[in-house]
Amino acid sequence: MLLCVRIVGRRWCSDGTDKVRRVTLQWKDEGRIADVVLSRGKKLNVMDERFFKELGEVFEEVSGKKEARVAVLSAEGKHFTAGLDLKAAAEMFFRDAGAVQKAKLAGAAVFGIDASITESGMPAMRAQTLHKLILSWQASISSLANCRVPVIAAIHGKCIGGGVDLITSADIRMCTSDASFSIKETEVGIVADLGTLQRITNIMGQGIVRELAFTGADLGSYRALQTGLVNSIHETQEELNEAAFEMARRIAANSPLAVQGTKEILNYPLDPVVTSGLKNVALHNSAFLKSDDLLKAVLSFIKKQPAVYGDYVVPKTKNA
Repeated sequence: MLLCVRIVGRRWCSDGTDKVRRVTLQWKDEGRIADVVLSRGKKLNVMDERFFKELGEVFEEVSGKKEARVAVLSAEGKHFTAGLDLKAAAEMFFRDAGAVQKAKLAGAAVFGIDASITESGMPAMRAQTLHKLILSWQASISSLANCRVPVIAAIHGKCIGGGVDLITSADIRMCTSDASFSIKETEVGIVADLGTLQRITNIMGQGIVRELAFTGADLGSYRALQTGLVNSIHETQEELNEAAFEMARRIAANSPLAVQGTKEILNYPLDPVVTSGLKNVALHNSAFLKSDDLLKAVLSFIKKQPAVYGDYVVPKTKNA
């Protein structure tokens, strides 16, 4: 018999596993302020399948609580988030890819996948499965933008890849002086597909966005402030959290109908563009994610060696 006991965000099971929650929710100020925390700091708050599930569930709960007026999103640990859990993602992306393809590049052992696996299912069906997965993860990230109340993101340390998808879905961002932001997807052989490319140009200028997206370079806190990604910088994480909750209380003191209506009106002209862009990149990546480039990039990350890519030309999409 498996016995599990929940203790402050953890679920300890008699089989020896530690089922740590990825995202926790507590309520402050008589339920008016949602305190949402990325709670797997020891694992750098990496994003796996459970993370996306819990994130969506938490913000659905926030939206459904009538007393809720504002949410603050912060993180435990040294960094806000290291982004997507690459090894877990590789296992999902390539779980039904051919053994020959995997072995040719690195060997199935790197991914912890049974080397005896054979090509299964039609390519179209595999692409459809991946497409549904991407849409599901997009919906989880979009739960912040779609949340009935404003969401304030308080970022410290590194915010990488999927972390930028996450914070650009928030309404307001503030950070510590040691914070840095990076759109790392091109460094790991993929196109960012969870919302960064669809939302960030409404926050920052096209030039700086393209620089960050094409190079994968880090954006420091002060340049993030100058370019509009964050509203304020604070020296310590404690000062950051104090400032975030002080702003949350100012928002919560205003008319909830007016605040929620203001968010809806601000989102209205952006929603069709963001929604269309998310659908487009989901279709794009469902075809391109199972590529040699992604396998090489993941291997490069695991082995800490530079990846060597082939030369490709992606056909341009013609507008109707």
